[in-house]
Formats: sequence, C-alpha cells, structure tokens
Amino acid sequence: MKGNWNSWTNRKVEAPEKFIDFEQKVVDGFGIRGNGRSYGDACLNDRLISMLKYRNTLHVENGILTVSSGILLNEALEKCVQKGFFIPVIPGTQFVTIGGMIAADVHGKNHSKNGTIGRWILSFQLLLPSGEALHCSPTENTALFNATIGGMGLTGILLEAKIQLETLQGTRLNQQCSAPTSLKQLLDELKADSNDFSVGWMDCLNSNRFLLFSANFDGNTSSKAQFKLTSAKWNVPNWKIKWFSSRLMKWYNKSYFKKNLQSDGSSQSVANYFFPLDGIRNWNRLYGKNGFYQYQFVVDESSALTCIEKVLAFFDLNNIPPYLCVIKKHGDLPSPGLLSFPFKGFSIALDVPYHEGLLLKMQELDDIILPFGGRVYLAKDGHLSADSFERMYPKASEYKTIVASVNKGEMVTTMAKRLNLVTIKG
Repeated sequence: MKGNWNSWTNRKVEAPEKFIDFEQKVVDGFGIRGNGRSYGDACLNDRLISMLKYRNTLHVENGILTVSSGILLNEALEKCVQKGFFIPVIPGTQFVTIGGMIAADVHGKNHSKNGTIGRWILSFQLLLPSGEALHCSPTENTALFNATIGGMGLTGILLEAKIQLETLQGTRLNQQCSAPTSLKQLLDELKADSNDFSVGWMDCLNSNRFLLFSANFDGNTSSKAQFKLTSAKWNVPNWKIKWFSSRLMKWYNKSYFKKNLQSDGSSQSVANYFFPLDGIRNWNRLYGKNGFYQYQFVVDESSALTCIEKVLAFFDLNNIPPYLCVIKKHGDLPSPGLLSFPFKGFSIALDVPYHEGLLLKMQELDDIILPFGGRVYLAKDGHLSADSFERMYPKASEYKTIVASVNKGEMVTTMAKRLNLVTIKG
C-alpha cells in the first residue's frame, strides 16, 4: 500500500483496497487521483489509479503550455517563467497536478481579471472508459470538454492539455497590505481593489481582525532564466500529534496580523505570495491524527455580508473554531465548465479542526447559505447531500447526462457515490 492515498485534510478514512499507477487504460471500478491535494473525497475511493507517474510532456512554445496531466504545477510554472510566460490562473498550492487543476477548474487571487483555469484551456486529450482517446476543445467534442473542466475526474482520464499562457510581467510582486476595521470594509475594499491579485484574511479568534493583501508583478523579468520556486523551510513530522490549539492560534493570528501590516509595500516572491502555506511542507499534519476540514462557499455581492455573518455566528454558536479564514472576490467571467465553482461575488474558506459529527454540522451550514444562493466548492467538499448539490449547481443534470454517456460506472470516486454523479454497477 502506498503511503499517500488520503485527501489533504488527513481525516480518518478507510484505506483503499488497491492503489495502482496509470497504465494507459481505465480499470473498471477505479477512481482517478492526482497528488491528493483536494480537501474532500473527490480523490478517494476503495480502488484508485495514480497519475503521478504520467509525465510524458512538458514544453512551452509560442505562448502555449503543452503538459501531461501528472506534472505538478510547480514544475510547469518554473518552465513557463523561464521561457518568459506565466500560467494565468494559480491556485493556493504549487503541489497540485495539472490534471487536478483542470478537474477542479481552479481559481486564484485574480479571478476578476482572468476567471478560472478553464477559460485558458485550448484543448486536451481524454481517454474514455471505452479505451477511445478523444481530442476535446471548445469546438471539438465540446460537451465532453465542458463536462471535464471542473468535472472532478469522472468523464475519463485526462492525458495531456494545451494551456494558453500570459506574457511574464515580473518574477516578483509588489505587495500592498492594509487593515480594514470590519468585514463590510474588507468586502468593500476587495471589491474596489484594482490590482491584478487580491485576497482577504480574517482572524476569527481575536475579535475579527482583517487584512487585505493586494499585488501586481514588479515588471522585472531579467532573472527569468534562473527562476526557481523557493522550497519549504520547515517539514512537519508525521507524529500524529495535534500541534494546533485555539490558544496557540490566537497568539499566532495576533503575530501574523502585526507582521503582515509591516509588509505593506514589500517585494514578495511568487512562492510567498501565491503559495504561503507551502512554506511549511506537510502543514496539514499540524491538525494531528483527526485532521481538519475546510468549508468554502461563494455568495453574490448583495448577500455576502449578511450570509458570511450568519456563517460566522453558526461557527461561534457551535464552538467550532475557524483557525484560518481567507476571502476572495470573484468576477463575472464565465467558465466553460458545467460545474465551475465561482460566480460574481465573494468566496470564503474556513479551516476547522475535524471532530466526530462535524460533517452533519456542515450540512446545517448548507441550509444557511442556500437561501442566499450560496455554493460549496466541490474540490473542498466531503459533506454535501445529493439534493444540496443539485440546488447549488444549476447545470448538474446536464453534467450527469454527459458523464453517463461515457462513464457507466467504470470510473467512480467516493464523491461520485455520495452525490449520485455516476451509475454504480451492481
């Protein structure tokens, strides 16, 4: 049994019966897995195929990245920068596979400007459960193209993709950092911010402190040929002990707030700005043997303040301490993905220690955000009911019809079973 088979939250789940490397075919009843960086159960199943050794292609030509799905983002990003380009949508960790990025239709700190990664996919090769390999693009096998982007790996095995790149605008970023005095002010300032990248932070343990990080590239590309992402300074050992506590996190958040206020106007590396948590390798182990859970949802601008305040009140009432809270603004650039997560508004992600019964509490949270039109991010989800999923994703029925046309239970994951996304063979 390979050691790395759980999701990133490290919650206790049963180990898979079989875990094999991809060998150019779909194996009946298996789920597809990248690097296991999704937070929910999209990368879990009792039988799994790992794509990490599928690394045939990685090159940049004429502003287009051609890349195998098993390549990690950090490898692809370094290659792009060295060639004078940048991947237009960057998620919060460099250790996701390209296939996983497409399957989750990831967004970044510049969604208002660039949308999700799905907007930048020119084409990909998709291996169907039947063994047929199809070329999919906005004009060829379009339905499968749209169902695969954000489709959580259920239409087939994504082999290779072509991604449109942006011209490199610098190898470091100039960061501005301010401290709004309320959640309303934070949302207002996020909405008004005109820089390319922005993200909000909230301290939920100390009377709600707020920070707004905003940045642009510095325009200096002279060191692009030597560009490398910085490595983690610390590695959390796998001792199964809980390093975090509410008291410790209160102290840490106070220090984090003070330190970052002093960083206004500072120059930030790509790694520090886009992947701050990657500075600690295996940081998920800090939550101990029970792991953690992240609740991430998006809600429109008009409802955001009221909805987020109700969610925070729910956490407080139920003594569930959010150790980390990040807020992003989203624009109205549509993705081709049928199950794409963002829409115009704000998303909030809250990390909490996992305990027995927490998933039922998360379903209660769903009932709070649904009347506001809220939607949970599938890449973080491990709790949604099939009914809530249908209500949150208006194109769910269309998606399931397309999946059923190519996947009749040959490819399945724990998420697919929970949300009734595929027909399970008897």
